[in-house]
Amino acid sequence: MMAWWQYLSWGATGWGDELASGLLITLSLALATLPLGLLLGLLTTAMLLRGGIWRWLGLGYTTLIRGTPELLTLFVVYNGAALLLNRLFHHHGDAEFIGLSPFLAGVISLALVLGPLPPRCCAAPIKRWKKDPERRVWL
Repeated sequence: MMAWWQYLSWGATGWGDELASGLLITLSLALATLPLGLLLGLLTTAMLLRGGIWRWLGLGYTTLIRGTPELLTLFVVYNGAALLLNRLFHHHGDAEFIGLSPFLAGVISLALVLGPLPPRCCAAPIKRWKKDPERRVWL
């Protein structure tokens, strides 16, 4: 029987190299997703502050994505995008299967999930700041 620390060793008997590979993929996914998610969040915040139809579109996006589980978003992006791309390209005569890489699907779905978070943090204070000029504090 192996000791617990031997399971973390590198090579055929341990899981150390698999854990390091998983850590590298997780960090690269986070670094690729964060800028896209924050950009989407800033655009959504601008939509919520704009008013009119833009506000309703921003509210619809934030409500839909915040009410959907993250794993379901990943499944819809990974499988739905592949279905949509295949239908679109088969309609134009291309017969090859088009698939979406799991990493790209993860980046897109996590960016979609991260997008509604900044508007909820930023939109209300910005509205309050615009409404009451006497309470404006400059840092």
